Amino acid sequence: MKGLVQSSRKTGSSLAWGVSAFLWVALVAPLAAWAERPSAPQLLPASTLVALRITDTRDFVDKFKNGSMGRMLQDEQLKPLASQIYGSVADLFGQVQDRVGLPLDKILAIPQGELCFAVVPPESGPPSIVLLLEAGDEIGSVSKLLDRGLEELEKQGVAITKNQEALGDTLLIQLTPPGDGVGITYCIRDGVFLASTNKEVLKSTLNVWNGTKDNNWTSLADNKKYTAIMSRCSAAGEERPQVTWYFDPIELFRVGARGNFGAQAALAIFPAIGLDGLQGIGGSILLGTGEYDAVQHIHLLLDSPRNGVLELITLKPGDSTPEEWAPGETATYMTLHWDFGFTFREATKLIDSFQSEGTVARFLKQRVEEPLGLEFQSELIDAMEGRVTYLTWFEKSGKINAQTQMLAIKLKDAEAFRKTMDRVATKFEQGLEKESFGGVSYYRVKVPEGGNQRRIEAERQGGNVRVQLNVRTPEPCFFILDDYVCFTDSTSLLRECIATRNDPEKSLGKALDYRLIASKISRQTGGNAPGMIVFNRPEVGLRAIYELARNENMRQMLAQRGESNPFLKSLDKALQDNPLPPFSVISKYFAPVGGMVTNDETGFHYMTFGLKRN
Repeated sequence: MKGLVQSSRKTGSSLAWGVSAFLWVALVAPLAAWAERPSAPQLLPASTLVALRITDTRDFVDKFKNGSMGRMLQDEQLKPLASQIYGSVADLFGQVQDRVGLPLDKILAIPQGELCFAVVPPESGPPSIVLLLEAGDEIGSVSKLLDRGLEELEKQGVAITKNQEALGDTLLIQLTPPGDGVGITYCIRDGVFLASTNKEVLKSTLNVWNGTKDNNWTSLADNKKYTAIMSRCSAAGEERPQVTWYFDPIELFRVGARGNFGAQAALAIFPAIGLDGLQGIGGSILLGTGEYDAVQHIHLLLDSPRNGVLELITLKPGDSTPEEWAPGETATYMTLHWDFGFTFREATKLIDSFQSEGTVARFLKQRVEEPLGLEFQSELIDAMEGRVTYLTWFEKSGKINAQTQMLAIKLKDAEAFRKTMDRVATKFEQGLEKESFGGVSYYRVKVPEGGNQRRIEAERQGGNVRVQLNVRTPEPCFFILDDYVCFTDSTSLLRECIATRNDPEKSLGKALDYRLIASKISRQTGGNAPGMIVFNRPEVGLRAIYELARNENMRQMLAQRGESNPFLKSLDKALQDNPLPPFSVISKYFAPVGGMVTNDETGFHYMTFGLKRN
């Protein structure tokens, strides 16, 4: 369908609108089961390059409604606001309803089972798109959308050629645009809409459904890369994921390189740099399982042993206990362990092998060492112990960009590195100011006056109205705290870290919610110690959005923008008619989130989970 839309600018009308609507997942009502058929992974060929699948849209929506976000939207104090916003969207959609042929609620009710979008390589030519939509008793709405789309194209003078062909008991309908555009072929069978930009691909899929597939044909469900990824993305004891996805980037590049000399040349380099060892990537999303509100898996499948650039990813297990200076009110905390020395040495060898021996050394000497007056490997790379921590924290300033961040790198010898840092800083003393707080010296980058004067202008009858937003001016600074060299965009965060170090009982590591997440992570590793962990408090970020929605200047700006934007106007009215309740009404639905990355012989695995709050 995408090819059809791109074939003519005129084609970007109702037909494109109708087909894209099939990908929407929203509130649906349970229906009785219909005829059995193979699942999408069984219908798709083993050579499938991309596959995004919702196992059952009804189950997905039910689980979403019972999750933290869904329950929040159904809260008695928030439901009127959510309902009015949805009503406004439906009213706006009503302006094009005659062209589309169906009201918004009917379109959103179409998905009634499995939904899958895939990219499949034919024997020749570009990759083909395949769409499977299980609509059940709503299949009539699909037909109506297609018919209305063709009518609209005909009114616009776009001549779509329509051909029909029978394959067994199934009628195939081929739509071909004028010129060289790529059309689509589709069929409707047993309440399922099945379409492809390649007729032969669609026929092959139907043959599998009919049980008349070629003896040499294998399915995506039999693809070893696909099954290896999916097995890692569905932990023992978990329910069936509602969403799964799979992507074979190297094979997709290989198929796309057909007939392209430049791309073929690039493809030939992949083995030399080790990229051919990237077998695939995929993941899953599971909602409402046991004590978890949601669980997400992502697995990067790699060859073993790894070579080239893949060997440079040196994530390794290590201590993940938060540093004593990490503030207890940290919003997001991430820490990982990396072998910087190995990565630097192997990267140098790899680059030099394509250029000439000493290429990296000469570059660093000219661009880094001579200008800064230091030795890159011995004074920087070899000075790093291997642990890196990143965190975010919100200033209590009421400013719209109150979120601050800090990056900290652990050192082998902090005092030795302090001398290196001081020496380098003298070369930029005109742009730096050396200050101190709580016995810690730091360098602050000078920011020009007026850096926070940001205004958003909106035209109104009778004059030009200016709205000035309360925006935080970043204060970049760097310093050494205990065994870490730290970089932050806020001196307030710097002071908070120093104050926390002086009172460790207020640090993140002592917070009950962090300790709870840490205990869950330790039980999820499956014997593989994580190389990286993540901790997040969703309610902290939501509070920032909440305060932004209540900010008077932002509301004024929303009203101004609403004069020319119907949706923003409706949003502004909804917020006026239904003022936001106290933040405690929102925050009670959200629990902390944890995540981790492990590194084993199959590749890298990322898992994140959010706890279910009663």
